[in-house]
Amino acid sequence: MQRKRYMTAPPPGRDGSALAELLRRDKETIIREWEKRVLSDPSVPEAQRLPEPILRDHMPGFIDLLAKGLDASNDQPESRYRSLGEGPIAQVHARHRFAEHYSLRSTMREWSHFRSTLVDVVFAPNNVGWAELKRVQLVIEAAVETSAVEMCEADLESRSKAEAERDRSVALLDSLMRTVPIGLAFADRHLRYVRVNETLAQMSGIPPELLEGRSIWDIVPADIARVIAPHINHVFETNRAQPDVTLSGPTRVGGTDVRHFLASFYPVRKPTGEVLVVGCVVIDVTDREQNAERLRQTIRFRDRFMAILGHDLSAHVAAMTMSATLIRQRHPAGELGEAARDMERSGRRVTEMLRDLLDLARVQLGEGIPVFPHLTSLERLAQHTIDELRLIHPNRGVTLVARGDCNGLWDPERITQIVWNLLVNAFAHSPPDRDVRVRLDGTGRTVCVSVTNHGPPIPSQVQRNIFDPFAHHSARSPKNGRLGLGLFIVKEVAEAHGGSVKFQSDAESTTFTVELPRRVTSVGRRNRPGALSAETH
Repeated sequence: MQRKRYMTAPPPGRDGSALAELLRRDKETIIREWEKRVLSDPSVPEAQRLPEPILRDHMPGFIDLLAKGLDASNDQPESRYRSLGEGPIAQVHARHRFAEHYSLRSTMREWSHFRSTLVDVVFAPNNVGWAELKRVQLVIEAAVETSAVEMCEADLESRSKAEAERDRSVALLDSLMRTVPIGLAFADRHLRYVRVNETLAQMSGIPPELLEGRSIWDIVPADIARVIAPHINHVFETNRAQPDVTLSGPTRVGGTDVRHFLASFYPVRKPTGEVLVVGCVVIDVTDREQNAERLRQTIRFRDRFMAILGHDLSAHVAAMTMSATLIRQRHPAGELGEAARDMERSGRRVTEMLRDLLDLARVQLGEGIPVFPHLTSLERLAQHTIDELRLIHPNRGVTLVARGDCNGLWDPERITQIVWNLLVNAFAHSPPDRDVRVRLDGTGRTVCVSVTNHGPPIPSQVQRNIFDPFAHHSARSPKNGRLGLGLFIVKEVAEAHGGSVKFQSDAESTTFTVELPRRVTSVGRRNRPGALSAETH
């Protein structure tokens, strides 16, 4: 109302340059008052979520533009002032507001608040004349018109881009539906097919044009439909995908033969987030399942064969080794005694390999490594194992250092297996002129056995699967005739006792450390039923 009063009843005026100075002087006051009015206006809700710099946007620059226009002589044509309002500041400001999701109405309201703020903060208190008001009014009206045009053009451009993107998406979807070798479909809330591709139609034995609009219950065999329907309904209810659903049963195409499918169900949402339809992706995995079953049967046969072979051969090798020992004892010197010692060493190696094979078979058959705990001295076991290995590797040096109480309730045969395999591994990967160091630490609640060698570091690509069975690593392992099961067995035996194994390898040395509780724990997943329960002391 004040604006109309000053425009219809012009008072004595001030020149334009004086008004320009007022605008420059009071620019910050004008901006802050304008911000306050915009933020308090419920019809401009978009302003509430904008930080101050974005809310102000080009308004400070527009005030500077007004002041610059008023600095010119008073006899400028009206078109000169309108061109100021039609310039880049108003255009860019409108585009920025559109990018911030302003409506045209909200943008016009901001300009209305700007005009009223000028009147109340600058024009009224300073008795601004009619001529200056008219020039400012021309600039603002041109800016308002320019903003409206730019907002409309931006909206049209946005709609055009959205339509082009929609057409592109539809074209991509059509191409995808036609070419992908997996079944694709979309289902509505009534479990009716909205769209089906050729691959899924071939699985159903019905042309795709006859599937669309029909219920899943009419098309899919009942046993499979009873699995599919709850998953589709769950996606509609929760707006969350249901991936990797296994489906099995006869189909129209396969007759009575059972086929296997892997299905996933995904929400297709409206812009509001509401689920419009559910997308269904179906893969026929019948061949894969059949191959996997054949592989499982082969693995079961292999594991049982290994177990039987290892068990039967062990008895014969034991008899051979015992005979060699008797011959050596009766003929300790000469060629016969040397031959007997060679037979003993070979027998020990074969026995070790057979023992590892039996343990592997037990683990892979799910039987686990049996553990029979007794009160055991780890120091005595380690020393005995070192003495035995010296018979096979007489030129290798081994040092043993023990600290603290190294006694515990363990399976002595299995603990010997740990020490033996770690030492054999150390011999295989270290120079023969460097001693292997064995350290026993019984100073804590657990007991640790560490074996250190001074060979090359373990390559990083080997470290990732160093405890895997049959992990032959040609870059590291010499051809020593071993199966590559040693470290695998160490890990399995340690875990059967409720313990663990770790290693550290660098340019100086490689150390494997097994940590054992003083009693076999119930968490040891290889325990024989009835083994002792968990306890440390």
